[in-house]
Amino acid sequence: MPHPQVAVQHCKRGDDAVLPTSLPNYKIFPDRFKYAIVQPMHKKVDKSFITNYRSLSLLTSCSNILERILFNRLCQYLQMNSILALQQFGFRKESNIGKAVFALTDYILPSLNSRQQIGGIFCDLSKAFDCVNHEILIAKLHYYGIHRVVLNWFKSYITTRK
Repeated sequence: MPHPQVAVQHCKRGDDAVLPTSLPNYKIFPDRFKYAIVQPMHKKVDKSFITNYRSLSLLTSCSNILERILFNRLCQYLQMNSILALQQFGFRKESNIGKAVFALTDYILPSLNSRQQIGGIFCDLSKAFDCVNHEILIAKLHYYGIHRVVLNWFKSYITTRK
């Protein structure tokens, strides 16, 4: 999906690489973009259990556009600086479950062919986003080079939602 073109410079610092140059005048994520209409969205078979629903936030168009720009820029920054592990398949461009299954199969096949025992632990992370500790997330962003204005943007983005 194409995103709006924004005039930006490529810089080595995390702030400049992630935040479009026209936005540093705003020290925080604009409050007017934090408003959302939250609706329940059915995810699983049985509609009688509340745990089979997740919240869906309907945001303003401007907020969606800005989020997409920041998401794309952050992904480029993480990719350019080789921050993400190659074994991370979720939420990455040109990656999917098929590639994850292939990588796992490729990894364990030599042991299977040698008749070695193999064990695996698989975790359902489908609701992991609801459990993200915001302080740890901000600390990780800082650790990986996101500082100053952009770090403040992320802090303000995940707090005081309306």
